[in-house]
Amino acid sequence: MDNKILILFVVAITLITSLTNAQAVGDIKIVLVSQSPYPAEPGKNLNIEIEVQNNGYSSAVNTVVELIEKDPFMLLTGETAKKTFTTIVGKGSSKTSYNLKVSSSALSSEYDLEFHIYDANSPSAYITKNIQINLEGAAKLILDNVETVPVNIEPGGTTDIIVNIKNVGTGDITDFEMDLNFEDSTGNSVLVPILAKGSVYIGNLDAGKDAQAIFSMAVDTTAEYKTYTGTLTAKYKDFSGTLQSDTFSIGIPVTGSIKLEIIQVEPLFDRDILRIQLVNKGTTEAKSLEAKFYVNSKLIGVDYVSILKENKQTSLDFPIVYNGKGELVIEYIGPNLETIELRKEIALNYDNPTIFRTIGNIITLIIIIVIFYFIVWKRFLKDRFFKKHHTHHHHKQDNK
Repeated sequence: MDNKILILFVVAITLITSLTNAQAVGDIKIVLVSQSPYPAEPGKNLNIEIEVQNNGYSSAVNTVVELIEKDPFMLLTGETAKKTFTTIVGKGSSKTSYNLKVSSSALSSEYDLEFHIYDANSPSAYITKNIQINLEGAAKLILDNVETVPVNIEPGGTTDIIVNIKNVGTGDITDFEMDLNFEDSTGNSVLVPILAKGSVYIGNLDAGKDAQAIFSMAVDTTAEYKTYTGTLTAKYKDFSGTLQSDTFSIGIPVTGSIKLEIIQVEPLFDRDILRIQLVNKGTTEAKSLEAKFYVNSKLIGVDYVSILKENKQTSLDFPIVYNGKGELVIEYIGPNLETIELRKEIALNYDNPTIFRTIGNIITLIIIIVIFYFIVWKRFLKDRFFKKHHTHHHHKQDNK
Protein backbone atom coordinates (compact mmCIF):
# COMPACT_ATOMS: atom_id res chain seq x y z
CA MET A 1 0.00 0.00 0.00
CA ASP A 2 2.81 2.36 0.82
CA ASN A 3 4.43 1.49 -2.51
CA LYS A 4 1.28 2.40 -4.41
CA ILE A 5 1.05 5.71 -2.59
CA LEU A 6 4.71 6.39 -3.40
CA ILE A 7 4.18 5.60 -7.08
CA LEU A 8 1.13 7.85 -7.22
CA PHE A 9 3.08 10.60 -5.55
CA VAL A 10 5.93 10.36 -8.09
CA VAL A 11 3.46 10.38 -10.97
CA ALA A 12 1.74 13.40 -9.52
CA ILE A 13 4.97 15.27 -9.04
CA THR A 14 6.02 14.45 -12.63
CA LEU A 15 2.63 15.56 -13.97
CA ILE A 16 2.74 18.75 -11.98
CA THR A 17 6.30 19.47 -13.17
CA SER A 18 5.28 18.78 -16.74
CA LEU A 19 2.24 21.02 -16.48
CA THR A 20 4.33 23.70 -14.84
CA ASN A 21 6.92 23.60 -17.66
CA ALA A 22 4.21 23.57 -20.31
CA GLN A 23 2.62 26.56 -18.71
CA ALA A 24 6.03 28.28 -18.47
CA VAL A 25 6.72 27.62 -22.21
CA GLY A 26 3.38 29.14 -23.06
CA ASP A 27 4.28 32.23 -21.10
CA ILE A 28 7.60 32.77 -22.90
CA LYS A 29 7.78 35.91 -25.03
CA ILE A 30 10.56 37.10 -27.33
CA VAL A 31 11.37 40.78 -27.69
CA LEU A 32 13.80 42.37 -30.16
CA VAL A 33 16.26 44.41 -28.09
CA SER A 34 18.53 45.69 -30.85
CA GLN A 35 19.24 45.33 -34.57
CA SER A 36 22.52 46.31 -36.20
CA PRO A 37 22.51 47.81 -38.72
CA TYR A 38 19.09 49.40 -38.65
CA PRO A 39 17.46 49.05 -41.04
CA ALA A 40 18.96 45.79 -42.25
CA GLU A 41 20.34 45.87 -45.82
CA PRO A 42 20.12 43.18 -48.51
CA GLY A 43 23.40 41.36 -49.07
CA LYS A 44 24.84 42.48 -45.72
CA ASN A 45 25.29 40.87 -42.30
CA LEU A 46 22.83 41.49 -39.48
CA ASN A 47 23.23 41.16 -35.73
CA ILE A 48 20.17 40.95 -33.52
CA GLU A 49 19.85 40.75 -29.75
CA ILE A 50 16.68 39.29 -28.29
CA GLU A 51 15.29 39.08 -24.79
CA VAL A 52 13.53 35.85 -23.75
CA GLN A 53 10.94 36.86 -21.19
CA ASN A 54 9.08 34.54 -18.80
CA ASN A 55 5.76 36.24 -18.15
CA GLY A 56 4.57 33.47 -15.84
CA TYR A 57 5.05 33.14 -12.09
CA SER A 58 6.73 29.75 -12.23
CA SER A 59 10.30 29.19 -13.38
CA ALA A 60 10.81 27.96 -16.93
CA VAL A 61 13.26 25.06 -16.89
CA ASN A 62 15.28 23.73 -19.87
CA THR A 63 13.54 26.04 -22.31
CA VAL A 64 14.81 25.95 -25.90
CA VAL A 65 14.53 28.93 -28.22
CA GLU A 66 15.25 27.93 -31.85
CA LEU A 67 15.61 30.42 -34.69
CA ILE A 68 14.04 29.12 -37.93
CA GLU A 69 16.09 30.02 -41.01
CA LYS A 70 13.90 31.33 -43.78
CA ASP A 71 14.60 33.58 -46.74
CA PRO A 72 15.86 36.27 -46.59
CA PHE A 73 17.67 35.42 -43.33
CA MET A 74 20.33 32.74 -42.89
CA LEU A 75 22.63 32.07 -39.94
CA LEU A 76 26.29 32.82 -40.45
CA THR A 77 28.69 29.89 -40.37
CA GLY A 78 29.36 28.81 -36.80
CA GLU A 79 26.13 30.26 -35.42
CA THR A 80 23.74 28.00 -33.46
CA ALA A 81 20.03 28.16 -34.11
CA LYS A 82 19.07 26.56 -30.77
CA LYS A 83 19.65 28.36 -27.48
CA THR A 84 18.81 26.46 -24.27
CA PHE A 85 17.95 28.33 -21.07
CA THR A 86 18.34 26.11 -18.00
CA THR A 87 16.19 28.31 -15.80
CA ILE A 88 14.28 31.52 -16.36
CA VAL A 89 12.62 32.57 -13.13
CA GLY A 90 9.04 33.73 -13.07
CA LYS A 91 8.69 37.27 -14.36
CA GLY A 92 12.37 37.06 -15.28
CA SER A 93 14.22 37.23 -18.59
CA SER A 94 17.44 36.30 -20.35
CA LYS A 95 19.19 37.70 -23.42
CA THR A 96 20.96 36.13 -26.38
CA SER A 97 22.05 37.20 -29.87
CA TYR A 98 22.29 35.88 -33.44
CA ASN A 99 24.46 36.80 -36.43
CA LEU A 100 22.64 36.51 -39.74
CA LYS A 101 23.23 37.02 -43.44
CA VAL A 102 20.57 38.86 -45.42
CA SER A 103 19.87 37.66 -48.96
CA SER A 104 21.13 40.07 -51.61
CA SER A 105 17.93 39.56 -53.62
CA ALA A 106 15.64 40.62 -50.77
CA LEU A 107 13.31 43.49 -51.42
CA SER A 108 12.85 46.39 -49.07
CA SER A 109 10.10 45.51 -46.59
CA GLU A 110 9.40 44.30 -43.04
CA TYR A 111 10.04 40.59 -42.50
CA ASP A 112 9.04 38.17 -39.70
CA LEU A 113 11.91 36.35 -38.04
CA GLU A 114 10.44 33.11 -36.68
CA PHE A 115 11.33 31.29 -33.45
CA HIS A 116 10.15 27.96 -32.01
CA ILE A 117 9.97 27.71 -28.22
CA TYR A 118 9.71 24.31 -26.54
CA ASP A 119 10.75 22.18 -23.58
CA ALA A 120 14.05 20.41 -24.21
CA ASN A 121 12.30 17.07 -23.52
CA SER A 122 9.40 17.79 -25.93
CA PRO A 123 10.74 19.44 -29.11
CA SER A 124 7.60 18.64 -31.08
CA ALA A 125 5.38 20.52 -28.62
CA TYR A 126 6.54 23.99 -29.63
CA ILE A 127 4.95 27.36 -29.83
CA THR A 128 5.84 29.98 -32.48
CA LYS A 129 6.86 33.54 -31.83
CA ASN A 130 7.91 36.18 -34.38
CA ILE A 131 9.83 39.40 -34.29
CA GLN A 132 9.85 41.93 -37.12
CA ILE A 133 13.03 42.99 -38.92
CA ASN A 134 12.99 46.16 -40.97
CA LEU A 135 14.86 45.56 -44.24
CA GLU A 136 15.62 48.51 -46.48
CA GLY A 137 17.94 48.43 -49.48
CA ALA A 138 20.28 51.38 -49.99
CA ALA A 139 20.74 52.73 -53.49
CA LYS A 140 24.28 53.31 -54.71
CA LEU A 141 24.75 55.14 -57.99
CA ILE A 142 27.94 54.97 -60.04
CA LEU A 143 28.90 56.79 -63.22
CA ASP A 144 29.26 53.84 -65.57
CA ASN A 145 30.15 55.52 -68.87
CA VAL A 146 30.30 58.88 -70.64
CA GLU A 147 30.60 59.41 -74.39
CA THR A 148 29.99 62.21 -76.86
CA VAL A 149 28.47 62.31 -80.33
CA PRO A 150 30.40 63.41 -82.30
CA VAL A 151 33.56 62.22 -80.59
CA ASN A 152 35.54 65.31 -81.57
CA ILE A 153 33.86 68.46 -80.26
CA GLU A 154 34.59 71.70 -82.09
CA PRO A 155 34.10 75.32 -81.02
CA GLY A 156 30.85 76.60 -82.48
CA GLY A 157 29.42 73.12 -82.88
CA THR A 158 26.97 70.96 -80.94
CA THR A 159 27.32 67.67 -79.12
CA ASP A 160 25.23 65.05 -77.37
CA ILE A 161 26.76 63.97 -74.06
CA ILE A 162 25.52 60.44 -73.32
CA VAL A 163 25.72 59.50 -69.63
CA ASN A 164 25.14 56.00 -68.27
CA ILE A 165 24.34 55.67 -64.54
CA LYS A 166 24.08 52.30 -62.76
CA ASN A 167 22.42 51.49 -59.43
CA VAL A 168 24.83 48.96 -57.87
CA GLY A 169 23.13 49.21 -54.45
CA THR A 170 20.35 47.12 -52.97
CA GLY A 171 17.55 49.67 -52.91
CA ASP A 172 15.22 50.92 -55.62
CA ILE A 173 14.80 54.62 -56.21
CA THR A 174 12.00 56.78 -57.61
CA ASP A 175 11.62 60.27 -59.10
CA PHE A 176 15.13 59.99 -60.48
CA GLU A 177 16.44 62.88 -62.55
CA MET A 178 19.86 64.11 -63.66
CA ASP A 179 21.18 67.65 -64.23
CA LEU A 180 24.40 68.55 -66.05
CA ASN A 181 26.04 71.94 -65.54
CA PHE A 182 29.32 73.31 -66.95
CA GLU A 183 29.25 76.76 -65.35
CA ASP A 184 32.51 77.95 -63.85
CA SER A 185 32.94 79.97 -60.65
CA THR A 186 31.88 83.14 -62.46
CA GLY A 187 28.68 81.58 -63.79
CA ASN A 188 29.96 81.39 -67.37
CA SER A 189 30.01 78.30 -69.54
CA VAL A 190 31.18 77.38 -73.06
CA LEU A 191 28.97 74.27 -73.00
CA VAL A 192 25.38 75.45 -72.86
CA PRO A 193 22.26 73.22 -72.78
CA ILE A 194 20.07 73.31 -75.87
CA LEU A 195 16.47 73.93 -74.76
CA ALA A 196 15.79 71.71 -71.70
CA LYS A 197 18.52 69.17 -72.43
CA GLY A 198 20.51 70.17 -69.38
CA SER A 199 18.03 68.19 -67.26
CA VAL A 200 16.73 64.67 -67.94
CA TYR A 201 14.00 62.90 -65.97
CA ILE A 202 14.42 59.13 -65.62
CA GLY A 203 11.70 58.08 -63.12
CA ASN A 204 12.32 54.75 -61.38
CA LEU A 205 15.65 52.94 -61.21
CA ASP A 206 15.67 49.52 -59.56
CA ALA A 207 18.66 47.97 -57.84
CA GLY A 208 21.07 46.37 -60.32
CA LYS A 209 19.69 48.34 -63.27
CA ASP A 210 21.16 51.21 -65.26
CA ALA A 211 19.76 54.27 -67.00
CA GLN A 212 20.93 56.50 -69.82
CA ALA A 213 20.54 60.24 -70.17
CA ILE A 214 21.38 62.35 -73.24
CA PHE A 215 22.32 65.99 -72.75
CA SER A 216 22.35 68.19 -75.87
CA MET A 217 24.90 70.99 -75.65
CA ALA A 218 25.99 73.90 -77.82
CA VAL A 219 29.71 74.72 -77.83
CA ASP A 220 30.58 78.41 -77.76
CA THR A 221 32.77 79.70 -80.59
CA THR A 222 35.23 81.05 -78.00
CA ALA A 223 35.89 77.60 -76.54
CA GLU A 224 39.57 76.72 -76.20
CA TYR A 225 41.08 73.35 -76.97
CA LYS A 226 41.00 71.85 -73.48
CA THR A 227 38.91 69.64 -71.18
CA TYR A 228 35.96 71.34 -69.51
CA THR A 229 34.70 69.94 -66.19
CA GLY A 230 30.98 69.66 -65.56
CA THR A 231 28.94 68.59 -62.55
CA LEU A 232 26.37 65.84 -62.96
CA THR A 233 23.77 65.89 -60.16
CA ALA A 234 21.57 62.83 -59.58
CA LYS A 235 18.46 63.49 -57.48
CA TYR A 236 16.03 60.78 -56.33
CA LYS A 237 13.86 59.42 -53.53
CA ASP A 238 14.89 56.32 -51.59
CA PHE A 239 12.63 53.53 -50.27
CA SER A 240 11.41 55.67 -47.40
CA GLY A 241 10.58 58.57 -49.72
CA THR A 242 13.48 60.70 -48.49
CA LEU A 243 15.04 62.98 -51.12
CA GLN A 244 18.67 62.08 -51.84
CA SER A 245 21.32 63.42 -54.23
CA ASP A 246 24.70 62.35 -55.58
CA THR A 247 27.17 64.40 -57.64
CA PHE A 248 29.74 63.31 -60.23
CA SER A 249 32.41 65.20 -62.18
CA ILE A 250 32.50 64.85 -65.96
CA GLY A 251 35.36 65.99 -68.19
CA ILE A 252 34.48 66.87 -71.78
CA PRO A 253 37.38 67.71 -74.14
CA VAL A 254 36.92 70.35 -76.83
CA THR A 255 39.48 69.18 -79.36
CA GLY A 256 38.40 70.28 -82.82
CA SER A 257 38.51 68.05 -85.89
CA ILE A 258 40.93 67.09 -88.63
CA LYS A 259 39.75 67.20 -92.25
CA LEU A 260 42.38 66.14 -94.78
CA GLU A 261 41.69 66.72 -98.46
CA ILE A 262 43.72 66.26 -101.64
CA ILE A 263 43.79 69.53 -103.56
CA GLN A 264 46.18 68.62 -106.38
CA VAL A 265 47.94 65.65 -107.94
CA GLU A 266 50.82 66.84 -110.14
CA PRO A 267 53.35 64.75 -112.09
CA LEU A 268 56.82 66.30 -112.23
CA PHE A 269 58.14 64.57 -115.33
CA ASP A 270 61.56 66.19 -115.25
CA ARG A 271 62.13 64.73 -111.74
CA ASP A 272 60.15 61.49 -112.15
CA ILE A 273 58.03 62.45 -109.14
CA LEU A 274 54.28 62.36 -108.48
CA ARG A 275 53.50 65.22 -106.09
CA ILE A 276 50.27 65.15 -104.04
CA GLN A 277 49.16 68.37 -102.37
CA LEU A 278 47.34 67.73 -99.07
CA VAL A 279 45.44 70.33 -97.00
CA ASN A 280 44.00 70.20 -93.47
CA LYS A 281 40.65 72.04 -93.54
CA GLY A 282 39.86 71.06 -89.93
CA THR A 283 40.14 73.02 -86.71
CA THR A 284 43.09 71.23 -85.10
CA GLU A 285 46.42 69.75 -86.13
CA ALA A 286 47.23 66.22 -87.33
CA LYS A 287 50.41 64.76 -85.85
CA SER A 288 52.89 62.07 -86.99
CA LEU A 289 51.35 61.81 -90.45
CA GLU A 290 52.53 58.82 -92.50
CA ALA A 291 51.41 58.54 -96.15
CA LYS A 292 51.73 55.35 -98.19
CA PHE A 293 51.00 55.37 -101.90
CA TYR A 294 49.81 52.21 -103.63
CA VAL A 295 49.22 51.61 -107.32
CA ASN A 296 47.31 48.49 -108.27
CA SER A 297 47.77 47.31 -104.66
CA LYS A 298 51.57 47.61 -104.91
CA LEU A 299 53.40 49.93 -102.50
CA ILE A 300 55.12 52.65 -104.52
CA GLY A 301 56.49 54.88 -101.77
CA VAL A 302 56.16 56.38 -98.28
CA ASP A 303 56.34 60.01 -97.15
CA TYR A 304 56.14 61.59 -93.68
CA VAL A 305 54.95 64.86 -92.14
CA SER A 306 55.48 65.52 -88.42
CA ILE A 307 52.63 68.06 -87.99
CA LEU A 308 50.00 69.38 -90.38
CA LYS A 309 48.33 72.35 -88.71
CA GLU A 310 44.78 73.49 -89.34
CA ASN A 311 44.27 75.42 -92.60
CA LYS A 312 47.77 74.46 -93.77
CA GLN A 313 48.91 72.31 -96.67
CA THR A 314 51.87 70.08 -97.43
CA SER A 315 53.41 68.17 -100.34
CA LEU A 316 53.82 64.42 -100.51
CA ASP A 317 56.29 63.08 -103.11
CA PHE A 318 56.32 59.57 -104.56
CA PRO A 319 58.01 57.86 -107.52
CA ILE A 320 55.98 58.61 -110.61
CA VAL A 321 53.60 56.04 -112.07
CA TYR A 322 51.79 57.00 -115.26
CA ASN A 323 48.82 54.69 -115.31
CA GLY A 324 46.86 52.61 -112.77
CA LYS A 325 44.51 52.67 -109.83
CA GLY A 326 46.20 54.61 -107.04
CA GLU A 327 45.34 54.72 -103.36
CA LEU A 328 46.80 57.11 -100.79
CA VAL A 329 46.66 55.63 -97.25
CA ILE A 330 47.28 58.19 -94.51
CA GLU A 331 47.72 57.41 -90.81
CA TYR A 332 47.97 60.19 -88.23
CA ILE A 333 47.50 60.94 -84.52
CA GLY A 334 44.20 62.70 -83.77
CA PRO A 335 43.33 65.23 -81.06
CA ASN A 336 42.51 62.51 -78.52
CA LEU A 337 45.84 60.74 -79.21
CA GLU A 338 44.01 58.12 -81.24
CA THR A 339 45.44 56.68 -84.47
CA ILE A 340 43.26 57.55 -87.46
CA GLU A 341 43.46 56.04 -90.94
CA LEU A 342 42.28 57.80 -94.07
CA ARG A 343 42.12 56.36 -97.62
CA LYS A 344 41.89 58.39 -100.82
CA GLU A 345 41.65 56.93 -104.34
CA ILE A 346 43.66 58.56 -107.10
CA ALA A 347 43.23 57.64 -110.77
CA LEU A 348 46.49 57.85 -112.78
CA ASN A 349 46.38 58.41 -116.53
CA TYR A 350 49.39 60.28 -117.85
CA ASP A 351 51.23 60.08 -121.16
CA ASN A 352 54.84 59.00 -120.81
CA PRO A 353 56.94 61.96 -121.98
CA THR A 354 59.91 59.65 -122.66
CA ILE A 355 58.16 58.27 -125.72
CA PHE A 356 57.45 61.74 -127.00
CA ARG A 357 61.02 62.77 -126.37
CA THR A 358 62.21 59.80 -128.42
CA ILE A 359 59.79 60.58 -131.24
CA GLY A 360 60.82 64.22 -131.04
CA ASN A 361 64.47 63.28 -131.33
CA ILE A 362 63.77 61.18 -134.41
CA ILE A 363 61.77 63.96 -136.01
CA THR A 364 64.56 66.40 -135.20
CA LEU A 365 67.09 64.09 -136.81
CA ILE A 366 64.97 63.79 -139.92
CA ILE A 367 64.62 67.53 -140.10
CA ILE A 368 68.36 67.93 -139.76
CA ILE A 369 68.89 65.43 -142.54
CA VAL A 370 66.40 67.21 -144.75
CA ILE A 371 68.00 70.56 -144.03
CA PHE A 372 71.36 69.06 -144.70
CA TYR A 373 70.11 67.73 -147.98
CA PHE A 374 68.61 70.94 -149.17
CA ILE A 375 71.26 73.29 -147.87
CA VAL A 376 74.55 71.42 -147.90
CA TRP A 377 74.07 68.81 -150.59
CA LYS A 378 72.03 70.75 -153.05
CA ARG A 379 73.91 74.00 -152.70
CA PHE A 380 77.53 72.85 -152.42
CA LEU A 381 78.08 69.21 -153.16
CA LYS A 382 75.79 69.13 -156.18
CA ASP A 383 77.56 72.06 -157.85
CA ARG A 384 80.94 70.45 -157.33
CA PHE A 385 79.65 67.17 -158.67
CA PHE A 386 78.28 68.65 -161.86
CA LYS A 387 81.34 70.89 -162.37
CA LYS A 388 83.67 67.93 -162.21
CA HIS A 389 81.49 65.96 -164.52
CA HIS A 390 81.36 68.85 -167.05
CA THR A 391 85.17 69.28 -167.09
CA HIS A 392 85.73 65.61 -167.79
CA HIS A 393 83.31 65.70 -170.70
CA HIS A 394 85.07 68.75 -172.25
CA HIS A 395 88.48 67.04 -172.41
CA LYS A 396 87.05 64.21 -174.33
CA GLN A 397 85.87 66.61 -177.04
CA ASP A 398 89.37 68.18 -177.42
CA ASN A 399 90.96 64.81 -178.07
CA LYS A 400 88.83 64.42 -181.08
